[in-house]
Amino acid sequence: MELLLHLGMPKTGSKALQSTLDSNPEPLADAGLRFAQAGRGRLWHQPLFRAGDSLAACAEEIRAELQLAPRLLFSYEAGYRADRETIDHLRRLAPLRALLFVRDPVAWVNSHFNQLVKAHRTTYADILGFDVGSARLQHQLDVRRHLDRWFRAVPDLSLRVAPYTRSTSVTDVVLEWAGVDSRQRACFTPPPSGVNSALGLDDLRLLIEVKRQLADSDEATLVEVMNYIHASLEGRLIDTRRSEGTAILSGPEKAAVAARFTADYQALLTDFGSPDPGSLVDDRRYAETPRRQLFSPGDQDRSRAAQLIERARSAAGA
Repeated sequence: MELLLHLGMPKTGSKALQSTLDSNPEPLADAGLRFAQAGRGRLWHQPLFRAGDSLAACAEEIRAELQLAPRLLFSYEAGYRADRETIDHLRRLAPLRALLFVRDPVAWVNSHFNQLVKAHRTTYADILGFDVGSARLQHQLDVRRHLDRWFRAVPDLSLRVAPYTRSTSVTDVVLEWAGVDSRQRACFTPPPSGVNSALGLDDLRLLIEVKRQLADSDEATLVEVMNYIHASLEGRLIDTRRSEGTAILSGPEKAAVAARFTADYQALLTDFGSPDPGSLVDDRRYAETPRRQLFSPGDQDRSRAAQLIERARSAAGA
């Protein structure tokens, strides 16, 4: 028996991976694997890693599922930040193997800001307060510290760290790591295109203006409007693997992030990678954009934002 844990990081193709694993139960079964139902939400295993007082119940569900398939796959992009209690419960169930993707930290922070603007519950104040030196952001980026917690709980943990770049097929890397051979991998149906893609400059500015106009609204209203706008903008999302993205970090911000994390991430690849650990170097193309441009809407942006909010409210009331 074995638990295979895909632990993240966020912004490294997790949604596409989870969609693929969810939609291919038969090829997984043919390879002796199962995308675990225990401790799972719709696509990810956030409920398991945030189970708290329900951990014991989740553990029982995992034990039962191990009777159906001796090798269970779990995926949660913030799994590397699991607390000690969660790790202890997992290690008591079966031997653990873990896989973690790391990304050029400057590109990661840039993508994180894009997601911050897109997120349904993130407010205008949250966006205004974005700071590369914030404790919250540093907590997410300090991978080494979180992995130390895993190794204190599981000294013999089998860990692989892999690079995430524009050319990375996360699904192929995960399936190869899980022991699925190339012939079996060819049977997997890929995820739909556009999973968790990025917004361009104009749409980033529009969403920020929407959230500014909703600054005094409650969370339910914000989520309602964002659901409507996401559907409206679906055809405008950018796949930054193929198209130019929007870079919003200043020179000093880039330098600070790179100085703190780039060498450490590369060391993780060397320590826990494959014999050829790969590189963080990513050749994605970005249009450099002073962040102030995102907070300088024109009359057209303000008018369109107001129209979208009104349409969302009308649709909700229909």
